[in-house]
Amino acid sequence: MSDWDDADNLATAVAILGATGVLLTMTSSIGDTSTVQMVAWATDVIRTIAVPSFGLIILFWFLLKAEPLIDAFADW
Repeated sequence: MSDWDDADNLATAVAILGATGVLLTMTSSIGDTSTVQMVAWATDVIRTIAVPSFGLIILFWFLLKAEPLIDAFADW
């Protein structure tokens, strides 16, 4: 696997863990809340989790690429 794939997998895991609470609330509230509230929750998940996940991919990729440099600096 490349560093980009590793970064993508890490960002996906972070996004899933971040969305778990809202998704659990949504599934446990089926029938009790209105459709408008469900759409608001789904929009909130997309806005706060899915959109920043691309930035997480770039951050993790940078950290994975910088690891040899950081190790070399620490050994120096």
